[in-house]
Order: sequence, then C-alpha cells, then structure tokens
Amino acid sequence: MSGRIFSEETILKMKESGKKKKLTDEHKKNISIAVKKRGGFPHNEETKKKLSEFRVGIKNKPHSKFMKENNPNFCEVSIDGIIYKSIKEYCIIHNISYNTVKNRLNSKTKKFEDWFRVKTKKKGN
Repeated sequence: MSGRIFSEETILKMKESGKKKKLTDEHKKNISIAVKKRGGFPHNEETKKKLSEFRVGIKNKPHSKFMKENNPNFCEVSIDGIIYKSIKEYCIIHNISYNTVKNRLNSKTKKFEDWFRVKTKKKGN
C-alpha cells in the first residue's frame, strides 16, 4: 500500500466504510495504548505556534526540593561490590543500555542481589 495513489472515488469509499465500523471499548483502549507507546500524534506547525503563544508569560514549575535531592539519575549505585557515581557512568564504562541497568537494579531475583542504589546521608544530618 505504501506509495500507492488512489482515485478520489476510492478514497471516499474507504472513508465511508471506516465510518460504519463500530469499535469496542477494548479496541479503543488498545489503540490508545499503541498511540501512547509511539509518542502520540505529532502536532502540526500551526498547533505548535498556538501552544507556544498560549504559554507566553507562564513560568515552568520548579522541580520539587525532593527531586533535586533525590534525583535517580545521579544516585550512586553498587554493582557487584563496585560503587559508581551514577547509572549512566556504569552504562558508559560497560557499554550497556540504561534501561537494562535500571531493570536489574529494580529486580528482586538473586542473580542481581548485588545490584542496588547506595543510600547516602544528606548534608547536615
């Protein structure tokens, strides 16, 4: 179907046949999940401009104090007895994906029991 050109009559027939179909709630839910997984529908330039104009003068909310102090991207991790400054540092050194390391850190299996986030004391405590 890629690159195929349809006549106006065929396009109208396809539109009409699509309107007659009734989707179940489950089907609608599955479509919604699929769209979210691929990043949603992209905005066209006109919509982007309207959204931008709407946000003029509105400041972004600051990160909470909690997130500044507990940013998961910059917490130390202990992997097989070696402490790394961050997950990203381990990923760069060992050429492994960030998500793989995160999944292993969150894993409850015995295989990765030596993989954990290091709890550090906060300054002033």
